[in-house]
Amino acid sequence: MVRVLSCWLMLLLLLAVELFMSAAGLNWGIGACAGLMAQLVAWGFMRITRAPPLAAIFAIGGLFWLSILLALGGLDVLHEQISQ
Repeated sequence: MVRVLSCWLMLLLLLAVELFMSAAGLNWGIGACAGLMAQLVAWGFMRITRAPPLAAIFAIGGLFWLSILLALGGLDVLHEQISQ
């Protein structure tokens, strides 16, 4: 229970930092906070380090697929900016 509560409090702290950076206009920090949040969820809640190797392979595959989808979504916005 202590592990879950500490992970939850760290996520709330990172959310507060992310909101502060967003209000301050520090866009580079928003991505860093989001990456730290994802790592905290993977290691704190999912316990990916204690999972079987197949679960780790699927977690890496999911991150790879997510990066492809985010890249394709970013290309749409980039294409609109270039065409204007």
